Amino acid sequence: MSKHHSPHDAKRKRSQHQQHRQRLDKLQQEEITYAQNITVGMQSHLSPPEPPPQPSPAVACDPSTPLNVLWEFAREYPNLRYWIVANPTATPEILEFIAQQGGPGVAYGLGILLESLEFDTSKRTSTNTLLGHPA
Repeated sequence: MSKHHSPHDAKRKRSQHQQHRQRLDKLQQEEITYAQNITVGMQSHLSPPEPPPQPSPAVACDPSTPLNVLWEFAREYPNLRYWIVANPTATPEILEFIAQQGGPGVAYGLGILLESLEFDTSKRTSTNTLLGHPA
């Protein structure tokens, strides 16, 4: 018993084949894109991290130095504590830690900081009094 294929059957088969081919092409392209994304992601993980800032007075008193780096310097490098005190972004907590730990020039640096704060406060009080505002 031989099967007779009509032109309509052949056309339908070609259409199905084309649709199947398109789906396979689309899947293959998605796999390539996925593989490329994974490769890019791996490359970003494979590249070495930024080196940590080198401990130095310039980095210790730089306002753009991250707080976690200042903490590391305060813990590990007593000779940089004086310079951290000069950093305007140093928090009260890190200044308290430095005051407790001490180090070369720390007492002097903290003294200057406190004097400047007292001067700023007294200057503001004087200005407010002159302007008729309560202190």
